[in-house]
Amino acid sequence: METGKESRTDMRSRIRADLHKFGGLSVIIKELNNLDPEMRTTSAWILGKASQNNPIVQKQVLGLGGLKKLMKMVKSSFLEEATKALYAVSALIRNNLDGQVLFYAEAGDLMLQDIQSNSSIDTTLCKKSVFLVADLVEFQLETRNNAELPFSAIVSS
Repeated sequence: METGKESRTDMRSRIRADLHKFGGLSVIIKELNNLDPEMRTTSAWILGKASQNNPIVQKQVLGLGGLKKLMKMVKSSFLEEATKALYAVSALIRNNLDGQVLFYAEAGDLMLQDIQSNSSIDTTLCKKSVFLVADLVEFQLETRNNAELPFSAIVSS
C-alpha cells in the first residue's frame, strides 16, 4: 500500500514530465524575457523546481535554451531574480553531464568566479554560488576517471 507521501511524489514527477508535453516549458522559458522582473523571477523558480532531480525535465529545458537565458538572469540587478535564476541553473546542471557541458560552454565557470570576486554582490547570491561550486567539484571527484567531462580540459590545462 502506498503512503500519501509516495503518491504525492509520483504525482509531482508525472506533472513535471507532462509540463513539456502540454507546451508549458516553452511558455515558462519565454517568460524569462518578460519586462516584469517578478514574472522573470517566478518563471526561473518554476524551472528550478521542475528541473530539480528530474533528468527528463532538465533535458527538455536545456533543449529549449533555458540555461543560457537563466545564466544571463544571474547577472540581474534585482537580487531575487538573480537568486532564483542561480537556483534554476543549479537545478539544471546538478549531476547532469549534458547540462554541465552547456554550462561550461557558456562560460559558467567565469560567471561563478565573477559572483565570488565581486564585493558588491549580495552574500546570499555568493553563498549559493559557493554551494554550486561544491556540487560541481563533488561531481568531478565522483566521476574523475571519465575523460569526457566538460571540465577535464580546464583541470588538465
